[in-house]
Amino acid sequence: MPPRRLGWSGVGAGVQLYQAWLLTEVENGTHVVTENVVRGPAAKSLNALPPVWALRLNALWIAQLKRLSEGAPEAGGA
Repeated sequence: MPPRRLGWSGVGAGVQLYQAWLLTEVENGTHVVTENVVRGPAAKSLNALPPVWALRLNALWIAQLKRLSEGAPEAGGA
């Protein structure tokens, strides 16, 4: 199941972001834990957003990771 850790970073508009994905094999699949670090002046404005936006975005990323790991074709792709 390698890799066991994925990460990405981004910089822009007064914010620096790093997100790590920790993947652990479990009996019926993979357990995914995400860690986020956000820095910069714009980071404080993210705290004002309802937490549901982050949960929905995280669910979308996990669904996409699942689809890609299972070899499914991209939506709308040929």
